[in-house]
Amino acid sequence: MDTNANLVRASVLIGGSIVGKAFTQAVIEAISRVSERPIIFALSNPAERAECKPEEAYRWSQGKGIYAAGVQFPPVHYDGDNLSFNCRYGRD
Repeated sequence: MDTNANLVRASVLIGGSIVGKAFTQAVIEAISRVSERPIIFALSNPAERAECKPEEAYRWSQGKGIYAAGVQFPPVHYDGDNLSFNCRYGRD
């Protein structure tokens, strides 16, 4: 997936594979380079099978990512307390 994200210049990731950690730092950084607001939907559940956690998505996208998950996560604080994100439930 890392190589493909760079080749196709993807700006949206939609996960439903139930493969935890499928959205790596390299993949999220790659889509963040080509998109002002990369969309990262890690829709697998339970939480340990999510393609990435919200704090990873926000940190690796430098706070630019639009994130939704297939499970509910608590709010994420990014850049100290300067930015706070409510993680949206994007399933069903």
